[in-house]
Amino acid sequence: MWEPKTFEDQLLKRYLDDNPGKLYLEVSVSFMTELSKARRIDGVLIPGEEAIVYRQGSYSISQFRKDISGKTVHLIEAKRGLGRYVIGQIQVEERLLKHVFQPAEIVMVVLGGEGNPDIEWYCNNHNIKIAIYIQLKVLKYPFKKELQLKDAKTFVVLQI
Repeated sequence: MWEPKTFEDQLLKRYLDDNPGKLYLEVSVSFMTELSKARRIDGVLIPGEEAIVYRQGSYSISQFRKDISGKTVHLIEAKRGLGRYVIGQIQVEERLLKHVFQPAEIVMVVLGGEGNPDIEWYCNNHNIKIAIYIQLKVLKYPFKKELQLKDAKTFVVLQI
């Protein structure tokens, strides 16, 4: 069973909890023959009744191609915060996925732990779905999982 390790994995897990189906992680997509230079999509979800996760390396490209053929899929990018780079990233990946694998329909989805009004406005006007999970804390400090408070003897360990 897949256990989310990174913040982005946690975002993907939350989205999968809300939208069950087959979730393929780190999907390589390119029209070139060199997969080492391929773009990797954080997740491609085929909506369904049961949540199933296929980690990178646990599926073949031919299995993936067969599964998404003729289906509506969610093309998912997960980021700590929304920025301009994610728009270009998801739009390029959408064109590549459509060209290489030819699903029936692609729903572009950006997941974030922190919103951005300008990026949200753009996405809402360009058919890019946004899901912000603010309950997942974004750490902006150089500390790993501890934040020092005013009293130097007190530490708080954040569960993220």
